[in-house]
Amino acid sequence: MNKVRSPEILEEVETLSSVPETPGKRLTMKLHIPENLIYLDGHFDQFPVVPGVTQIDWAATFLQHLMPGKNFCIERIEVLKFFKPLRPNDTCWMELEYSSEKGRANFSLYTEDWKLTSGKFVIR
Repeated sequence: MNKVRSPEILEEVETLSSVPETPGKRLTMKLHIPENLIYLDGHFDQFPVVPGVTQIDWAATFLQHLMPGKNFCIERIEVLKFFKPLRPNDTCWMELEYSSEKGRANFSLYTEDWKLTSGKFVIR
């Protein structure tokens, strides 16, 4: 079975932020985590989970969808929480919000039942 590096994107919706204090863009993506994800190798054999650093990388990569053509750098991660593991065959949503005024981006991964991961990036 060929190994893949990213989740399967099942759905993608871009909207404006609904929070008046943080005008910006929001992207919600429905993702499916494939069993043949390369990052599951050795993490862990009896209970495979998607590594946290992989989730951060996906958030940074998908953030480009909200800023096409713009070069940016994640200066720092202000908040990062892992609540539940993300596993093969999970279907989840990734939500990204970007505010150019604040130079911030928030992301979260969640299922219908659980919040999995959340974080805040400072962007420059």
